[in-house]
Amino acid sequence: MTFTQLGRKGRATPKIDISRLLRQTTGLQKDESTGPVGDHSSMTYIIGVDEAGYGPNLGPLVIAATAWEIADDSWTDLFTRVSPEIARPADRSADTWLVVGDSKQLYTPQKGLGPLESAVQALLAESSQCASDDLELFTMLCREPGSFECNLPWYQTSARSLPHPTPSNVADAPPHSSPLNKCLLNAGIRFHGAATQILEPDHFNSRCRESGNKATVLSEESIALLHRMIQQLPGRAKSIWCQCDRHGGRTRYGALLQAQFNETFVEIHGESPEQSIYRWGPENGRVEVRFSPGGERHWEVAWASMLAKYVRELAMERFNQFWKSHIDDLKPTRGYPVDAKRFRQEIEPIRERLKIPMDHLWRER
Repeated sequence: MTFTQLGRKGRATPKIDISRLLRQTTGLQKDESTGPVGDHSSMTYIIGVDEAGYGPNLGPLVIAATAWEIADDSWTDLFTRVSPEIARPADRSADTWLVVGDSKQLYTPQKGLGPLESAVQALLAESSQCASDDLELFTMLCREPGSFECNLPWYQTSARSLPHPTPSNVADAPPHSSPLNKCLLNAGIRFHGAATQILEPDHFNSRCRESGNKATVLSEESIALLHRMIQQLPGRAKSIWCQCDRHGGRTRYGALLQAQFNETFVEIHGESPEQSIYRWGPENGRVEVRFSPGGERHWEVAWASMLAKYVRELAMERFNQFWKSHIDDLKPTRGYPVDAKRFRQEIEPIRERLKIPMDHLWRER
């Protein structure tokens, strides 16, 4: 049995459209927005972006984004609107029935995937992004056509059924009567949707060779996902606020944002280890993007963190099960460097026999 390369193409750096840039900065750009009929001019959208799996040698890098809508123009801590029913791990109380935060705090192999899965499934039900199995979920969340291609051997096995939200894991039957929905409604928050970008090792390696390092790949792919999320918002909002977790030690994102959002002029409003801030667009429809360490303290990034981790763990389940089907006593791996070397050594005879390219499973950086 042999497996071919996925055939993904590298992302070319887009050129800046000077004519559109001048129209926007002089206030003469016409409204080119699309979407359902309705007045979105008074709404504010908030988008959070985070990743899971940046450090491992095995398994995918998953970048996730969540989009939210509020009726006012105040970028406040959304956790204050839903407390104490929904809280960060450090702020939970006797009245808290859902904990939202950094996925590293919420998921461990000892706890299992259940708590994380319960919260994420309940959230996705809010935007009718329900999937019956893991393959359907991967495809649904990768909004860019063809961005998820499942021709790696561990994606050819039977689909893993996903649980439907139940009373024991936060939601019950009709999603719009769930505790989560009622809490968001009372807080004036609407979940607009989520998306992911899944970079399996061969794609990740190819992008690293193009960009020179994996830090640039993380930033470029995160900003590309952010761009897709903004493009798919309905109509023209009053404001769009985007919060991203900082990418390693990087503090300068201006050139990367300008390359992706080439129809406008990206303004730099500060770049420091504490926070990097960028803005663009007309007064009514202004976009602001922030990169800061510890981004998971923000509601929108915390949910993105949880979604990214959930998708990666589902992918790792498939990966581990595939190899265990060939080696009965094989210990599963989470893919991090030290244990990944052990796992790679143990599966090497099977990999060679199946003629699976090393580039399909091992991330070079």
